[in-house]
Amino acid sequence: FSERKVHVGGLQEARPLSTGIFQAADHIIVTSAADKAGGHGMMVAISTSLSWGTVQDEKHRITIHDVELLEATCRTLIVGIKTQFVDLVVIALHGPRSTSNDDTPAEFWPRVHMTAMKFAASRPRLYLMDSNCTAAEEMEPVPAKIRVDAHLLEAWRRSATDPDDQIYL
Repeated sequence: FSERKVHVGGLQEARPLSTGIFQAADHIIVTSAADKAGGHGMMVAISTSLSWGTVQDEKHRITIHDVELLEATCRTLIVGIKTQFVDLVVIALHGPRSTSNDDTPAEFWPRVHMTAMKFAASRPRLYLMDSNCTAAEEMEPVPAKIRVDAHLLEAWRRSATDPDDQIYL
């Protein structure tokens, strides 16, 4: 990630064995454990080597003490990053398909919205997700011409109170 100047990256289907936060080389790794069958599981990697800005000629970097695991399930990982100069909630998601046996889109997206708002109603949000959605032309317009299904679109519309909010798929 660092070579490509990525400050925060997410991975769905990471299949970690446990939930937690740890330091690995030049990243803070936050994980949510896979399910009992060994599927799903999430990971967020936060760079500790890239600068998030400069304050009085000193580069501002994130440390493990600036990162908080807010919510973790095998399909959802919500991470807070808070410093004197950075305030961000990272919401990493792996949406179910209509044929998934562990969850449904109709239940997942409203639940994700409520959980995200619990932790990030007034904080900037970065969404990293595999939504497993198909596009419907009537769903447009959506910022940056993102196409999503009705559940994600509704969750996004309810959570996007700030015009600068973006969804990244």
